[in-house]
Amino acid sequence: KGILFIPSLYTVTRGVAEAMKHALGHLDDLYNTQLFKVILLKNNMPDGVLSLILEGLKARPELCSLQSTLNEIGPSSARQLCTLIERGCEDPEAPRDEALPRISELKLINNRCDLVSMDKIMGSIMRSTTLRRLSLQKMNLSDRQLKRLFVFIKETSIQELDISWNKVPPRHLP
Repeated sequence: KGILFIPSLYTVTRGVAEAMKHALGHLDDLYNTQLFKVILLKNNMPDGVLSLILEGLKARPELCSLQSTLNEIGPSSARQLCTLIERGCEDPEAPRDEALPRISELKLINNRCDLVSMDKIMGSIMRSTTLRRLSLQKMNLSDRQLKRLFVFIKETSIQELDISWNKVPPRHLP
């Protein structure tokens, strides 16, 4: 209930992703349901396909948990992912829009991700005010990204952080 789980045995083509993008915007009409968690597990989706699904998720104001494992995060999906992450960031002076999703859990595990896209995602993570659980396992984080992340966790209310399987030099460890 409230979970979209797409395991590795399902190949998600561009056509399927387009249909999912459309359906995600109409879940209330079709099924009278809410979507709190999305798990995209080992689908080997290319950037453009993953981007379509993430774009559809913007229509889900109740979404609070997102996991992607073994997919490709390139410029298109990074842009959509950043939009989802930053929905939790607001100007304290601006009126609060309760309809915007508040991502509190983000798990990116062993995805193919270029340095520029990861930098963009890290920037959104740094601006997030709602993230409580963050997992960036085996994401080949750079030295600079690790430094930014450690500064961020000291200044925020992250409750859980998993950066296992990244090459963390001892100088970065507390």
